[in-house]
Amino acid sequence: MDRGKKLTNFYGNKNSKIYMDLKDIVRENALRYLPAKSLFRCFGVCRDWKHLISTPFFAHNQSNSFQSVSGFFYQSQAGVPSFMSLDPVAYGVPDPSLKFLPEPVDIRSSCKGLLCCQGRTGYKAYYVCNPVTKQWEKLPKPDADHGSDPAVVLVFEPSLLNFTADYKLMMGFGITAFDLISERFQLLDSAVGTLGMRNGKLCSAYVHAQNLVVNMLSNTHSNTMQMNSHAKMWEEMQPKIHVDISLPASSNNNASGRYGYGHGGVVFIGGDVVLLSNGNKFYSYDMKKRASKDLGELDIDTKAGIVGYVNSLVEL
Repeated sequence: MDRGKKLTNFYGNKNSKIYMDLKDIVRENALRYLPAKSLFRCFGVCRDWKHLISTPFFAHNQSNSFQSVSGFFYQSQAGVPSFMSLDPVAYGVPDPSLKFLPEPVDIRSSCKGLLCCQGRTGYKAYYVCNPVTKQWEKLPKPDADHGSDPAVVLVFEPSLLNFTADYKLMMGFGITAFDLISERFQLLDSAVGTLGMRNGKLCSAYVHAQNLVVNMLSNTHSNTMQMNSHAKMWEEMQPKIHVDISLPASSNNNASGRYGYGHGGVVFIGGDVVLLSNGNKFYSYDMKKRASKDLGELDIDTKAGIVGYVNSLVEL
């Protein structure tokens, strides 16, 4: 009997050791791949995890490791910023209305966890913020007049070498491709549909006859090649993806992601995520899983924009 009791205690201790080893493995190798909201829920696991997640070094690692589209920011009919989550349990921000900023704002652009917003008073200053941490920076007053509805693009790529966000704010006039390294640009023609990024390449997407048509930018120099050349600027992704969602019969709207949802069709494409709309009813589609999700009806200001968002801890 004594031997049996000792055997039970032995296995109990062994299981406890395995559990501790697994907890260490998760802490060191898995936590950084989780979105910000899920990480805040991990605060209650233990004091060690809470301390780790709260460090700038962990925030830096998480911003480099987790870059999946988590949802979308948009303006409501009342002009208030709002957030539509692809998974409310996993993705979210503490204050979707962005009231932590010093004035009411309009959302202009988003990139890798950062939002670019524009104030509504004075000279309409630009702000860059992280809606998870509520950190924000006010940008210097621009020299030129950007108009009432500027096509502003926030460019940011997390780097293992930089612990603070090194971002750029670009102003576009027309559809262009801009190389940040060489600082050269090129006009793009025949860009039908909503523009986005997939597998590190520029793409355009639209819905036609219940099929999602995705064209990848394959040759930016096709308009400079010799006559009779068969080189094409855009290459259609095969096979076509059938979308089992009630959408308008043809939605090849020639617009960017900020303005492409007025008549239905593709609103946004980024990575494997596509956002589609039929009026004010929205759906998400995962191209990798070939699965759709009904996001419901939203009170959206059709004159404003919808921008994709990554639930990141990136620090400003």
